[in-house]
Amino acid sequence: MFPLAPLEEQKAIAEQVNNLMALCDSLEEHIENSQTQIEQLMQSCLREVFQSKKKHVDV
Repeated sequence: MFPLAPLEEQKAIAEQVNNLMALCDSLEEHIENSQTQIEQLMQSCLREVFQSKKKHVDV
């Protein structure tokens, strides 16, 4: 046998765990969106650099 927390405390712990898991899911989504935006920004910067270089070569 081993001791268990009172039922109300178990419920409070479970609710807190669920809240933290939801926060983790939200943070994970934010990270994924940020990574996508970073990739798009990098592509845009590279495109701008290479187009700029091409214009200078063509001139």
